[in-house]
Amino acid sequence: MTKTPKHTLVLHINPDLEACFMAHLLLTREELRDALGVVDVPSLKFIPGGPLRPEDWQGEKEVESKALEAAGYVFLDCGGGLFDQHGRPENLMRNSVSSLDLMAHVLELEARLPHLMPIVQIISDNDLYGEDVAPSHSVRKTTTPHTPRHLRDMILGWNILHADDPEITVALASNAFGCIERCIDATIEKPRDEVKHKDFFLFSVLQNGAVSHFKTQVGLDAEDEALRAAEWFVNECESGLLALEQEWMAGEKDYWSGTKLRTVQVAKKTADGVAFQTVTLAHGRSKSTRYGAVTRYGNAGDNSEKPRRNKADVTIQFSGDGKFIISTKGIVLDRVAQVIREADLRRRGVNVTKEDRALLDRSGHLKFTDTKGREQLALYFTEYRTAFGNAFRANPMAEKTPLKEEEIVELTVKALSAL
Repeated sequence: MTKTPKHTLVLHINPDLEACFMAHLLLTREELRDALGVVDVPSLKFIPGGPLRPEDWQGEKEVESKALEAAGYVFLDCGGGLFDQHGRPENLMRNSVSSLDLMAHVLELEARLPHLMPIVQIISDNDLYGEDVAPSHSVRKTTTPHTPRHLRDMILGWNILHADDPEITVALASNAFGCIERCIDATIEKPRDEVKHKDFFLFSVLQNGAVSHFKTQVGLDAEDEALRAAEWFVNECESGLLALEQEWMAGEKDYWSGTKLRTVQVAKKTADGVAFQTVTLAHGRSKSTRYGAVTRYGNAGDNSEKPRRNKADVTIQFSGDGKFIISTKGIVLDRVAQVIREADLRRRGVNVTKEDRALLDRSGHLKFTDTKGREQLALYFTEYRTAFGNAFRANPMAEKTPLKEEEIVELTVKALSAL
C-alpha cells in the first residue's frame, strides 16, 4: 500500500518562534523532508491552538490527529500530532519536553544538524521555561524603548502586521533563521563553547548575516540584488519591532485609564509553618498583547505626572466578551486554575466531582461532560504553569466563559490566599 505523501505543514494561528523554526527546518532542508516523507514544496495551513475543530477540516472524513497525519498533514506545535508537546503525559504537571524537542528526536537533528543544536536548545528553553532568547541589551536609545530588539519580538510584531496572512510571518522568520545560519557559518572554526549563540537572535547581529543569506538565495555573484533584499529584510525587522512597541503604548494607555491594583497575602507552607508573601494583583481591560508586561513594569518613577504604582506580580487581563488571561512571572497558578476552572465548568452545567477536581491543576486541555451529555472544555492552563485563561494568541476561537469579570478577580484572590 502506497503511503500518502506529507503535503501540508500545519501551524497554530499567530505562529511563535518555535513553530516558525520548525517550519523553517522542513521548508529549507530536503533531507528532513525526505526523512519525514514531505513533498518538496509543502503547503502551509493555520488552525487555532487546542483541540481540532471540524470546521477547520472541511472535506476530511476523520478530524483526529493520527488520521490527518495519515492523510498527509504534519502538525507543528499544535493539533496533538507527532510534533506537539501540548497535552502529553510528561507535561501535565511540569514542563519536560517542547515540540521542537520532539522534532529533534524523531528527525535525529543532533546527527544531521549538529551546528544548529545550540539554536534548538535556546528556542526550546524559551518555550519551556520562558528563558530569554537573546542577551539583555539596553533599548532605551532606540526607536523601540520598551521592546527588546531580537527575533522573538520581531515574530510577535509580524503576527500583528500580517494577522490576515500568517504565511508572510513564516517566510520572514525563515529568512531570519537563514541569517542566523550564515552567522553560525562564519564561526565554524571556533569551538562551540566560545560562540555566543544567543547573540545571533539580536537585530543588530541578524543584519550582519542578511547579505550572506540573500546571496544564497539569489546567487553569490548577485551582490546588488542581495544588498537590496537585505535592506528590505532589515526594514521588515524594524517594522515588526515598531508594531510591538505600539502594543506597549496601547497597553500603557489601558494601564493608566482603567487598571486597578490590590494586594494579596499569598500563603505558603514551609518547614517552620505558614509564611505569607505580599503580592500585587493588577486587573483591567485591554486588547494589547503587551498589557501584562506593562503591569509588571509598573510605574518605575520615570513619569512624574503619574502616581507611583507597584509592579504587578499577577495580572488579570480582560479582553472583553468573556475572554481573559491571568499571567505571572514566577507564581505558579495551579490553585488559581483549579478554582476558576471548577467555577467555570459548574456554570456551564458540569457536575464537578471530587475526582474531577483533582485533575483541574493539570496543564493543557481537559474535557468534561455536562448534564446534557455535551462535551465541555476546561479553560486552558499553559505548560509553563504561569498563564491561564481563554484569550491566548494561538487560539482566538476559544470558548468564552460565562463568569463575570468581578467573579474571576475574587476567585483569583481566594485561590492565591488559600493554603
